[in-house]
Amino acid sequence: MRSVANCDKGADIRWKKAAGANGYIVYCGRKEDGYRKVATIHDPNVLQCYDTKVRTGWGKVYQYFVCGLYGNKTGPQSDRMVLIRLAPMKITGLKATKPGTVRCTYACTVRGNTADGYVLEYAASKEDLKQKSGTFGRIYGKSRDTLAITVNRLKNRTTWYFRVRAYADYMNSASKKKTRSWSAYSKTASLYVTDSAEPAYQ
Repeated sequence: MRSVANCDKGADIRWKKAAGANGYIVYCGRKEDGYRKVATIHDPNVLQCYDTKVRTGWGKVYQYFVCGLYGNKTGPQSDRMVLIRLAPMKITGLKATKPGTVRCTYACTVRGNTADGYVLEYAASKEDLKQKSGTFGRIYGKSRDTLAITVNRLKNRTTWYFRVRAYADYMNSASKKKTRSWSAYSKTASLYVTDSAEPAYQ
């Protein structure tokens, strides 16, 4: 397995190419429900699929693994990856509280979401935000119950771009290994920061 991530379609599942395989079978499971087949793929170069059946399973924990197909035989299971189904966040407000300081408030897009924390990312250009370079910055929220983060020392007379996402941690009781799932990003919001504290949320 390469990665399992939350997206609008449900779960975005990606895996590594298996030498000699002519296809793949992708499985998903929950301890309560057993395992089911997500997809059977007959192209060895296709290394991604979506699990749309978990689209609204907010807060539930799923495990994914992949088996290679070798003719009529199924190869061994890949390592398993855990996904906690998280909905995207949304930015509800941006306010300059003083020059160079912006307070961002946010909320979840659904009621059933369960998160352990939140991360706000920001940059002075969309490209910096996308590439996570240059003016890019990141701040973790102080608690799961606080839905606001303040960013200081921003350059004035500049448009800043913001996005937020949630995360949740899963602890395997047997291995004591912790894995982290991330929600999809919120839509990007922008704010022109001036020398005063009166800019409008865009």
